[in-house]
Amino acid sequence: MVDFLSQLQQLYQYIQVQENKIIQLENIVKKLTAEVETLKSKPPIHVDRIEYAFDQLKIEQLDGTLNIGLNPSDLGNIEDLAVNKGPTQAKQENQTVAAKKPLTERLLHYIDHDLSTVIKDAERQFKLPLNAEYHDFIKSDLKNQLEQRINYYLNQRDQTSQANDEDLINTVFQQIKDDIDHAVYTFIAKLPNNINGGPNNGT
Repeated sequence: MVDFLSQLQQLYQYIQVQENKIIQLENIVKKLTAEVETLKSKPPIHVDRIEYAFDQLKIEQLDGTLNIGLNPSDLGNIEDLAVNKGPTQAKQENQTVAAKKPLTERLLHYIDHDLSTVIKDAERQFKLPLNAEYHDFIKSDLKNQLEQRINYYLNQRDQTSQANDEDLINTVFQQIKDDIDHAVYTFIAKLPNNINGGPNNGT
């Protein structure tokens, strides 16, 4: 008899535990259902197609590229090297390899620390303030193109050029910096006036 009562008590306790769990699950379901209904009642967020044309650049829902300088089609053969390499060409190739790292570091520093001033100046000029997400988008997109643009300019040098490493780095840095600044101004100039401060404003 004692064992039977003990088993009944354990069964009763087990049922209570299960009932409590069921109540908790019901509360969770009610909460989730309310959240779903709230989300359904909100108007859907829609970002219109954004197009701007410089260097054949298109952005649709913030997908795309701010092309620095020339068109991507100009970059097809920048890695081609002649089979017969004379002393001058060999020296230039060594310069190219040596220049890539410091150039990349200087340009990354410029984008991270100085480009915000260029963006804000363009915003004031075109009376089109952008939010921080747009700033980050511009910087990220430009960074993704640095290696390609560095390779392009290093391989566009005059084959008879005798510039030393420092002169080469300074020259290419200034070229790409000018391209970056121009790309930012053109990008902001081509944005629609109703962008209202950023890519995620729902317009």
